[in-house]
Amino acid sequence: MPLAEASVSIMCPAAEVFAFLDDTARAPQWLELCTALEQRSPGPKAVGTALAYSYRQGARPGHMDGLVTAYEPGAALGMRFTDPKFTVQVDFLLGPGLTGTEVHHRIDITPASLVGRLMSPFIQFGNRRQVANNLDRLKHLLESASAQKANATRVNGPSEK
Repeated sequence: MPLAEASVSIMCPAAEVFAFLDDTARAPQWLELCTALEQRSPGPKAVGTALAYSYRQGARPGHMDGLVTAYEPGAALGMRFTDPKFTVQVDFLLGPGLTGTEVHHRIDITPASLVGRLMSPFIQFGNRRQVANNLDRLKHLLESASAQKANATRVNGPSEK
């Protein structure tokens, strides 16, 4: 089973990091290969909410059906995606870090076929790279947005409520 995990510290509050992770429309900005992530169930997101994940790997587009497997605002988000070839578990755990929020990201891929299991070492290599790239993009997007807000506050003063 190809499993990859990594952590990064992001200089933003956990609630802000979680809100970004939870925003399905923003997923293609930072999740490698993702072209769309959509909520398919009505109502607020919770464990059991249906998802649809679209991706492009090279020239090949693909689609996976998904479910939310963990949902704790500010702390944890888990999603499981399946298609005939693979089951993919994607998890994010958030906690206090020395300089903001510590984000732990994990992708666990379970091949459904013998060919997929034989390809596991190659899938593992790509999975490790993907997890690291996801975290790099997430950190960059969140910290850039946070820095822009801080600069706007310094220039314009605090916003009135």
